[in-house]
Amino acid sequence: RRFWPCASFLTLLLPTVIRWTATQYVDILVGAGIAAGVFFALRWLRDEPRWSDALLVGAGLGLACGAKVLGLAY
Repeated sequence: RRFWPCASFLTLLLPTVIRWTATQYVDILVGAGIAAGVFFALRWLRDEPRWSDALLVGAGLGLACGAKVLGLAY
């Protein structure tokens, strides 16, 4: 259950992620924003609702929408 830091670090070391972050494409940033928004939305629904989780959902999805016009449709 506490292996998420190792999993996220190993994801960052994938050659595809490294190659795409060095370019001007925003797909990695959009995917990270959507993943963060979904994570905090599920945490907000599962646990006791907190304003901090709601703000982080908005920040993640806002980042996805701001980085790409069709960010949420991605």
